Amino acid sequence: MPEQRNIIVLGASYAGLGSMHYIMKHTMPALAATTDGKDITYHAYIVSPSRDFMARPAAPRYIADKDLLGGYGKLFKPLSGALEQYPKDSYTIVQGSATAWDPTARIVTVTPTAPDAGAGGEQVL
Repeated sequence: MPEQRNIIVLGASYAGLGSMHYIMKHTMPALAATTDGKDITYHAYIVSPSRDFMARPAAPRYIADKDLLGGYGKLFKPLSGALEQYPKDSYTIVQGSATAWDPTARIVTVTPTAPDAGAGGEQVL
């Protein structure tokens, strides 16, 4: 059974999504190349309370005239679409808020924010 090492990005705004792209495009291939035959896999997680990315610079235009941008769909884009060029088994989008972090144990606790997640469904990454 291969050892899985996790990379976690908290937040999916410009910095978080940009970091995730860099990790998927540059860091993951570099890590895979340096395993020296060891049975190690890497998996990236991006944690966001929303499942959509908001184009914040466009918000004032949308407020001024909702038809100016061609509607709501130009202001919000699904996170899944932003990462579709990467293999689906190499990353996971977690809809939730990071509620605890233990740097010594290297654990992040995420509380789901999705309405269908159910009660008490904390996830430890």
